[in-house]
Amino acid sequence: MKVTLASLAKHNYWYEKEPNSTIDVICLLWNGMFIKLSNIRADLPLEKIKEDLWSQRGKHSKEPKENYVFVVVSNNHGTEELVDEKLSLFDVKPVKPYLKVTRKQGNEEIKKIKSKISMLIGHNISACNQEEVKEAQKNLSDMCNRISIERGKSSWYRRAIYTYPPDFEEDSKLPRFLEEKFPNKRIHISVSVLKNSSNVFDVEYSIKPLELIEKALRKRAQTLRVDYKDDPDQYMLKVLGSESYFLGNIVFENDQECYKEIPLIQYKYIREALYWDRRPSLIVMKREDMDICKLSSTNQDYPPALLPKNRQSKRNKFINLWDLSPKTMFKVKIKSALDLNSGKLWEKVQCGIFHGGDEVCETRSTSRIQGSSPVWNEFLNFDLPVCDIPRMARLCFCIVGYENKKKGQAVPLAWVNMPLFNYKGFLHTGSFRIYCWQHSKKSNRTAANLTFNPLGTVMNSNESGPCLAFELTEHDGKRPVVYPSEEDVYEKAANDITKGTQESDGENILLVKGGKQHKEQIEDIIKRDSLAPMFEQDKELLWRLRAECCLEYPESLPKLLQCVKWNNKEQVAQIHFLLQSWNCRTLEVEIALELLDYKFPDLKVRQRAVEVLNNISDNQLEMYLLHLVQALKYESYLDSPLARYLLKRALNNRRIGHYLFWHLKADVGNTEHSLQFGLLLELYCFGAVEHIDSLYKQVELMKKLKTVSSILIDIKEDKDKIDRMKDCFKGFSRFFQDLVSPLDPRYRLKQLRVEKCNMMSSKKKPFWLVFENFDDKADDIFIIFKSGDDLRQDMLTLLSLQLMDSVWKSAGLDYGIIPYRCLSTGPSIGLIQVVTNSKTIASIQSKSGVIRGALSASVLYNWLEANSTKVTNTDQVSPLTGEQKLELLTRNFTRSLVGYSVGMYVLGVGDRHNDNIMMKEDTGQLFHIDFGHFLGNFKTKFGIQRERAKFVLTSDMCYVIAKDGADDASSRFKSMCLEAFSCLRERGNLFITVFAMLLSSGLPELRRPTDIDYLRDSLALLKDEADAQKHFIEIFEEALNKGGWTTIQFLIHNIRHHRN
Repeated sequence: MKVTLASLAKHNYWYEKEPNSTIDVICLLWNGMFIKLSNIRADLPLEKIKEDLWSQRGKHSKEPKENYVFVVVSNNHGTEELVDEKLSLFDVKPVKPYLKVTRKQGNEEIKKIKSKISMLIGHNISACNQEEVKEAQKNLSDMCNRISIERGKSSWYRRAIYTYPPDFEEDSKLPRFLEEKFPNKRIHISVSVLKNSSNVFDVEYSIKPLELIEKALRKRAQTLRVDYKDDPDQYMLKVLGSESYFLGNIVFENDQECYKEIPLIQYKYIREALYWDRRPSLIVMKREDMDICKLSSTNQDYPPALLPKNRQSKRNKFINLWDLSPKTMFKVKIKSALDLNSGKLWEKVQCGIFHGGDEVCETRSTSRIQGSSPVWNEFLNFDLPVCDIPRMARLCFCIVGYENKKKGQAVPLAWVNMPLFNYKGFLHTGSFRIYCWQHSKKSNRTAANLTFNPLGTVMNSNESGPCLAFELTEHDGKRPVVYPSEEDVYEKAANDITKGTQESDGENILLVKGGKQHKEQIEDIIKRDSLAPMFEQDKELLWRLRAECCLEYPESLPKLLQCVKWNNKEQVAQIHFLLQSWNCRTLEVEIALELLDYKFPDLKVRQRAVEVLNNISDNQLEMYLLHLVQALKYESYLDSPLARYLLKRALNNRRIGHYLFWHLKADVGNTEHSLQFGLLLELYCFGAVEHIDSLYKQVELMKKLKTVSSILIDIKEDKDKIDRMKDCFKGFSRFFQDLVSPLDPRYRLKQLRVEKCNMMSSKKKPFWLVFENFDDKADDIFIIFKSGDDLRQDMLTLLSLQLMDSVWKSAGLDYGIIPYRCLSTGPSIGLIQVVTNSKTIASIQSKSGVIRGALSASVLYNWLEANSTKVTNTDQVSPLTGEQKLELLTRNFTRSLVGYSVGMYVLGVGDRHNDNIMMKEDTGQLFHIDFGHFLGNFKTKFGIQRERAKFVLTSDMCYVIAKDGADDASSRFKSMCLEAFSCLRERGNLFITVFAMLLSSGLPELRRPTDIDYLRDSLALLKDEADAQKHFIEIFEEALNKGGWTTIQFLIHNIRHHRN
C-alpha cells in the first residue's frame, strides 16, 4: 500500500494543523459531564482554555480551577498530566484534543519537574519496569543527588564557576607571537560599569580581574564626582555580549578550599582579541545580578536498589563460573520464530558469540526451514567451555531468509544481540523471546556476507519486530552461575603465577624481561596506529613481556589487550591482575578514547580508561564529548563507568551539561539507544533541576522552528515562503525571547529580530535568524537553522579542526582556525553559527564580474586592500599605516590558508567550491564551511572528477601569498604547510581514534573501519618521516599544478549560481 500525505493525516490529528488553526476541544469533567469548547485556537495556552471552561461551568461548581489539572492521551501510548499550563495543545500534540479534568494530587513541584523532563526527553523513562532500569535509576540518581546537594551547599565562587565555567588557558606562559607583539607587557582594555559609558584602561596584561574592577569603579566615582565607596568584591567582570565571566578556580591549601584569581592574559577571550588586534570589551556588573544556582534537589523517589549480595555467605546458593568443568560446553536451543512481516520468509538462524567485534568461537546455524513462522527445536553446540565465556560476551543472532515469497537470493533480514551475563554478573539461563531489528536495505547483504551486528545494541526491538524464541541451558542443577568476583580473579592470577614459577625452575613469569632488540620491537608496535593489524608474533612478544609493558611502556596497553585470549580464563585473570597496578596517570587522552572503543568491552579496561579521562580539563572534555556520547553505545549495561563519568562532569560544569544534554537529545529518537540515552537525560535533569527551565525553552525554540519549516514545505515561491515564515515567527514570538542559545550557552538571546530574519537560497532553504543580544551594547547574534540535512558530519569535521588547532597550538603554532559552532539537535535538524563580517570567495569574485572575477589573479588581494581600513589597531605604540594594515591582512590570510589547506587534505573534505570557502573582512582569515563530504568522498559530474587536487590552491590565493612580505614567501608557505602536516602526523593515532569512535553513529560516509583508511593514507602513517614528507610535497605540488583546473571549476560555479 502506498503511503500518502492524506493517509498520514488520517492517523495524525495535528498533521495539517497550524498554530492559528481552530479546533474543537472536548473536556471530560470529574463528575462525568462533557463540555465542548468550539473554535479554540490550537496555540491557545492551557490556562486560557481552563478559564473558558470554568466560565462555561458557571454555577455547577464553585471549586477553584487551581485545584484541577488537565490529563491527555499522549502519543507515547499513555496518559500525561499537563502541569505546565503556559503550553498549548499545539505544543503538546496529544492523540486528540480531548482533555480530562482531574483533581491535583501529590507534590505539584515534583510533578511539574517530572512533566518538564518527560517533555524534554520525549518519553517517560520511569514507566519502564525492567529490573536493570530500576536499579540503574536508583543507583545513579543517588550519585546525582549527592553531587547536586554538595554543589548547592558549596561556596558562592564554586557555584558561580559551575554556572559560568571560565575559559582560561591552564598554561600561564604566553605564546611567542603575543610576547613579541607586546614587549612592554601593557594592553588597552575597554571597560564599562553597570552598562554606563565605557573607559579605556592602559594596564599590564598580568593584572587580575579584581584589580581592574577597582580601577573601573574608581574611574566611575571620579567621573560622577562622588566619593568612592564601592566594594570590588561585590562585583564581577564579564565579556560584553557573552555570559563569560572572569572567574578563577578553586584550589586547596592546607586542606582548606581557596578561591584563586587568574591573570587577565590567561583568559582565552583576551588572548584571541589581542591576537587579532581587537580591543577587549568588558563589563563590570554586580554579583547579585548573576543567576547563580542555589541548593536544589528533587530527591527523586525511585524504589530502593537491590543490595549487593555477600558472595562469601551465599556460595552454596550459586556456582562460580570458573569452577565449572571445562568439559561443560556452551549450547543454545533455537525453538521457533514468528512475525516476520511484509511477506518475508525465514530460512535459518545464524548464532555467534562475540567479545567486542571478535568472534570468541566458530559460529553456528540452524538447519534450513522456510516459512514465516518456522519451528526448529534444534540445539546449536559451540566449541566453547562455559567456564571460559568472557564476562562481556554477547550472544548475537542473524536471521537469514528471503525478501519476498518469490525467494531469490538469501540475505540477512534481521539481527539481535544479548549479553550472556546480566548486569549483576549472573549467566543467563532459561527461555527467552527477543524481538529483532530489521537489517537496513542499504547494507551490503549477500549470501556470502551473512554478517552479525555485534556492535549493535543489546536492547530488544519493539514488539512489532520479528520474534525469536530460544533457550539457554542451566548448569550444575538449578544453581545460578556467576562470574568470579574481583577477589577471585586476583586469587586465581596469583595462584597461576606461583604455579608457573614452580614449573619454570623458580623464574617468575611476570618478571620476564626482553633484550635491546625486543625493546625496539615493542616501541615499533606501540607506534602503529589503532587500526593497524596485530601479527601473531607481535602478540606473542607483548604477552610474554607483559610485565615489562606494564612497568616501562604504559602506552602499550591497547596493543597488549589485543593479545589477550578473552576465552582463556588464565589470561583474563593475569591481565586483570596487571591492570590494577597499571600506571594510567601518564597516558595520553587518545589512549583512553581507544580503550572506550568497541574493541575493548571489558569492564575493568573501561574503568581504567575513565580514570585517565579524570585528568583532562573541561575544555578538553568539551572537544571529545560527542565521541564519548557515541562510545556509550558500546556499553552493555545502563550503569557503566563511562555513564557515571559523563554525569559527574556534567553536574559539575553546566556548559558540559548543556552539550551532554543536546548530544543525548539528538540521538534519543534512535530506538536502539532511546532507553539508555533517555535514562541519562532524565538523571542529568534530576541532578541539575535549576538547568531544566533553560533547556526547556531551548527545546521549545527548536520545536517551533521545525514547525515553521514544515508549514513552508508546500509554498512554492521564495517571497511567499519568507512572508509566511515571518508571520509564523511573530505568532511564536514568546518562544523566541529571553533564552540561552542551544548553539553556545555563553550567549543569551533577548528576542528575535523578525524584520532582519531571512531565508537562504540553498536547496534546503535554511533560516537566517537574527537575535538581539541580552547585553544592550553588544552586536546581534546570527544563527542558521537547518532542517533536512544531517549536520553530524559537519560537527565531526569542525571538532576535528578544533582538535587540529589544539595540537598545533600545543606545538607553538597558530594557523587562525575558526572552529565555528555547529549543533545537531535531532534527526536532520540543527543550528550553525554565522561567522560575521565574512564573504564567500564566490561573492568576492562575482563583484568583479562573474567571469573576470574568477579568472583574475589579484581579485582576493584587491578585496583585502579595500578592507584594510576595517582593521582595528588597539595596542600598538604608534598607529598602523594603511600599508601595514594590508600586510597584516595578507599575513593572516596566508597563515589561515596553511591551516585549512592541510586540514582539508588530511580529512579528505570534498565539494570545495568557492561558495564553501569564505574570508573575514576585518582579519583577512580564510576558512571553509559546509562539510557534507569527507574521507576522500570527492564529487563527480557525468563521470568526471571535479576535484582533481587534494586541496584548493588557486592563482588568486598564490598572488596573496606572494605579497606576504618576504621575497621567499611562496617557499615559506610551502614550509609552513609541511610543518603543520608533520605536527598532525605525530598525533595521527588521535585522529584515527576519534573517527573510529563514531563508527556507531550511522554517518553515511563513516560506517566501516575501512572508511578510516583514508586518514591513514593522508597522514602517511605507514611511511617513515622522510617518505611522509616527500609524500606531502608531492600532494602540495599537485595542488599547485592543478590550480588552473580548480579555477575553471570556480568559474563554472559562478556562472551557474552568481550570474544574476
